[in-house]
Amino acid sequence: MATFTLSWAGVLTAPIAFNATGSEVQSALENLMKADCPAEVLTTQGTNVKYFNDFENSEFTGAQSGTPESHSGFCGFRSLKNADALFSETFTKESGGQYGPVSLNQHPVLCFGYNGRLRDEVGLKFTYSDSSGQTRAATTRISTLFNKEDKWSYKCMDLQSALQTAFIGSRYSLQQLYLYKDNSGSDYYVDVVYIGKTPTTMNENAVLLKRRPPPFESSGKSIKAFSVTKQRSAASEITYNIVVTPLDCAFDFPLMEISFMQMTNSSEDRAEFVNRAAAVTVTRPHRATPPLSGTFGVEIYGGRAEGLSVNISKEDLKYTLEGISGMGKVNVEDLGTCRLPSWSVTWLTKPGAQPLMKVDDSSVVGNNVNFVVQEKAKGGLLIRGMTGDFFRVWEEKTQVEVYINGIPSNCSGNCSFQWSDEKTPVVTGISPSRGSSGLGTLLTITGTGFSMENASIMVGNSRCVTEEVTGEQTIVNPERNKKLLPHQMQLTSYFLIC
Repeated sequence: MATFTLSWAGVLTAPIAFNATGSEVQSALENLMKADCPAEVLTTQGTNVKYFNDFENSEFTGAQSGTPESHSGFCGFRSLKNADALFSETFTKESGGQYGPVSLNQHPVLCFGYNGRLRDEVGLKFTYSDSSGQTRAATTRISTLFNKEDKWSYKCMDLQSALQTAFIGSRYSLQQLYLYKDNSGSDYYVDVVYIGKTPTTMNENAVLLKRRPPPFESSGKSIKAFSVTKQRSAASEITYNIVVTPLDCAFDFPLMEISFMQMTNSSEDRAEFVNRAAAVTVTRPHRATPPLSGTFGVEIYGGRAEGLSVNISKEDLKYTLEGISGMGKVNVEDLGTCRLPSWSVTWLTKPGAQPLMKVDDSSVVGNNVNFVVQEKAKGGLLIRGMTGDFFRVWEEKTQVEVYINGIPSNCSGNCSFQWSDEKTPVVTGISPSRGSSGLGTLLTITGTGFSMENASIMVGNSRCVTEEVTGEQTIVNPERNKKLLPHQMQLTSYFLIC
C-alpha cells in the first residue's frame, strides 16, 4: 500500500504516503477542515481585480473592518465577522499604501460569500460627475436580496448599474461599501470579497455546488487543533496517535475511516479495513467529553442561592451572590471554559477574612463532576504608616495627651488625670463692681475652693497681684499692675485657676 486516505464524516483527505511522518498526517487533517472553493472565486489583485480579500492572512485582516474568525471560512479557514465596512478607500494593501477610491467604470462588480442574516441592502459612499460636469459626493443604499438561512451563500452585483439608475452622471468612484444586520441583530460572516471588472461567476448557486465544505459545517462543529505522533513497532506496521481538540466544547464526532478499503468489522469506537494484503485498524480510546450541564447551588453566611446554571454569566452570578444577606458588593470574573467552569469572586465592600463558600453540585450533569472552592487571598486591612493611636494601652484613668505642632509627645511616668469637684474653684461674687486706681481699690472674689498655689487673676489683659487667699475669698490689687487699669472696670470671665 503506497498511500492511504482518511475519511471523516464523508470528507476525504488528500492521499497520504504509507510511511508519512506525523507532521504530514497532521497537515492532511488540518487541510481537511479547510473549505475548498472553485478556482473562479479565488483570484488575485491585478488589472481586472481592484480588491480581493480571503482573510487568510490574520495579521493583515486585523487592519480592516470587522473581527477575523478562524474555523469559519467560505473558502479556507478564516472569514470576517460583522464587517460593517465591506470596503473602504482607506483600507491598507498587503504591499503597503491605501487602496484609494475604486473607479466603477473599470471595476463595477462586487462579489462575496456571506453567512448570516443581512438586511436586503448594500450601502455605498461615492463621488460622481453630474450632467453639468460637477463632481458630487453622495451616499445611498442599493436594494438586493440576501439568503436568510444560517449557511454560506454567494452574491454578485453590478454596483455601477444600480447607481446609474438613481444618480444620472458619469465617472462613478466608490469610496466605501457597507453591510447591515437584519432586525434579528445576529452575527454574520463574509469571505472572498471581490471588486473587479467582471463577475466571478454567472451562476451563484453553481459556486455553492462546487464548494467542498469542511466536515461538520452543517452541525456547527469544528476542530480547534490536531496533534499527531508516529510510532513504528515493526518494519511493515506503523501506528499514528491522533489527538483531536474540538472547538467550543463540540462532541459526538463519528469515527474516522480509511477510504478505498473494505470495512470488515466495526463498532462505535473501532473499525477494521482491508485491501488485499494491507490491513488498517482505527481505534478510539477516548471520546470528546460533553460539556457540563445542569445547575448548582451556593451557600455562605447562612444564606443560599440555588438553581444556578453551569453556564451562568459573570453578571448573573454577581447579581445572585449580592442577593445573599451579608455578602455586600462583589466583583466576579469568568475564568473557565464550557468544559471547566470557573469564577473568581472578590469582595468589594466587606473587607477582611470571609468564610469559605459551600457549593452543592448534586444537580450538575457530566463526567466525574467535582466542584472545588479555593481561597486565593485572605482579606484584611492594609495600613501604610501606623499612627500612635494604634499603640494605645489600656489604662484605668484618663490619660493626658500633649500635642506639639500637631505631633503627639511621649508620656514619661504617670500621665493620668482625674476630675475632682473638691479641687475645682467656684466663683460666687466679685466686689466692688466699680473702682479707681487712685483710690487703691481692692477686688474681692468670693467663692469656694480657692488656694494660694498657682493662683492667677486676670482683669482684661492685665494680671493682678494676689494679696490674700482664704478658703472662700481672694483679695487682689489691680493697682500694682501698671499696664492696664481703666477708669471704670467691667469684669468679664474672671476665675481662679488651680
